[in-house]
Amino acid sequence: MFDCYWWFEGPPSNRHVLRDIVTTWSTEYPQDELAGVFYENNRNELAKGGDFPGVYYWTRLRPHGLGVALGSGAALRDFQPCVYIGQNFTPILKNPAVKLTYIHDLMFLEHPEWFSFVERAYFRGMSLTARFTDSIVTSSESEAKRIARHVSRPVDAVGLGLSSELTEITPTKSVAMRLGLVADSFILAVGRLNKRENLGRAIDAARASGLVCKDFPLVVVGERDGRQSQLSESAREGIDRNEILFTGYIGDSELTWLYKNTRALVFVSFDEGFGMPPVEAAFFGTKSVVSDIPVFRETLQDNAVFVNPNNVQDISRGIRQVCDQPAMPIEPSWWQSKHSWEVSVSRIRHLAMTLAQERR
Repeated sequence: MFDCYWWFEGPPSNRHVLRDIVTTWSTEYPQDELAGVFYENNRNELAKGGDFPGVYYWTRLRPHGLGVALGSGAALRDFQPCVYIGQNFTPILKNPAVKLTYIHDLMFLEHPEWFSFVERAYFRGMSLTARFTDSIVTSSESEAKRIARHVSRPVDAVGLGLSSELTEITPTKSVAMRLGLVADSFILAVGRLNKRENLGRAIDAARASGLVCKDFPLVVVGERDGRQSQLSESAREGIDRNEILFTGYIGDSELTWLYKNTRALVFVSFDEGFGMPPVEAAFFGTKSVVSDIPVFRETLQDNAVFVNPNNVQDISRGIRQVCDQPAMPIEPSWWQSKHSWEVSVSRIRHLAMTLAQERR
């Protein structure tokens, strides 16, 4: 049984992870009977012909943390699964099922300054309810170590695959046409203007590299929230001169075109649980300039240029270096072993079945 809060809505990354885990599980292990706990606001979508490959159960409780912690009890009682897999939060009611909890990250515990009081209060439920799980799984070894520092439960890193919606879709040029982009004549950045994602320094470094101009812009996929307070005078000047272009929200087909046609990706966040954009870019043959932090050394190995995210000049050096490099060939065997949904689901299922057999 899966917590399906993000099946239809929520952050795209969370939705992709849930959908790809469930659909891969259904394909690879057709002998397993699957069920999902959905939420009241999902009824209309499911009535239209929802594509969940199993049976549905419901909870009326929201928000998500409350729905998992207290609202999933009736579904567990009725379906009686041998394994329940939650997302971030864990049911607190006793049940014979083995409970696994996929926690994306506990970054808020180590960097509270990056989150609002309301966010920290809500996220606290992840670590509090985790005491009721049998085991935790997460995406990377780096995040597994962080979680283990704060939660006294077993933690396993199971990896992540790439979103099938991104890798299998036909690229479209609508955003490129709107912004006047030419293939191989722009640099790409992905993220919001917040403190953790460090987009302000990425923009300053791109301008300092001497490469960015109106005919070779930095294209930012993300929102301009807080632009006045978080961007330097140099960055605002670049925006005014159309050297820095913001796409706002775009679809997967548009993002695929950008990944395949950019000269380089800049992604210099201060911390990540996994950090998917540079991995996605590498899949499409594009190298990235990324922060020199453990999670990127783990997920990218030598398929990136590593820089100090606090140093604009070092980021600028990395941009010049990566723009001078040829496109990177894809090694299918490396992707299959490092970033495959089949591998990730196999690890989750093996852990779940082992715990279920021990329970019996």
